[in-house]
Amino acid sequence: MGVRSRVRAIVHGNPLATRHDVDDAVLAGLEEPHVVVRTGDDDARRAVHRLRQAASRPGAGPEASGGSSTPPDEIVEVMVGSTPVLFEVWRERDGWWAGGAYHDDVLVIEARGVEPEQLRLCRVLDIEPFLRQRREWIMRLRGEGDDADAR
Repeated sequence: MGVRSRVRAIVHGNPLATRHDVDDAVLAGLEEPHVVVRTGDDDARRAVHRLRQAASRPGAGPEASGGSSTPPDEIVEVMVGSTPVLFEVWRERDGWWAGGAYHDDVLVIEARGVEPEQLRLCRVLDIEPFLRQRREWIMRLRGEGDDADAR
């Protein structure tokens, strides 16, 4: 049995924005940036490859995302706290994936509507504001709106 990786993720923006199985007409209406940052202890390149493979369109085949040995499109610097960290970046359609390492953690970013150089990652000590915003987003999707808070 292999070693089980630990993975944590935090989402900013509309989670549907990085869904590559969603119709382009639907995605065209999503103008807000969307970023998912995952941390774990896996190899960054392998983790990015798995995400790209999972996101490839149905019927595209496993080669659609390239292999884990596919060279990155570019290498960029992203600030993690006050430390510049190098990330390998793979671009596809209007989104991108990046993998890098910070201390003992692997960081994997999946994004749309924002460029890597625009990001500044920081440690999140309190996830409750993110969970609250996620619950509010889900309520809006369901059409529950502001009156749901009054219940």
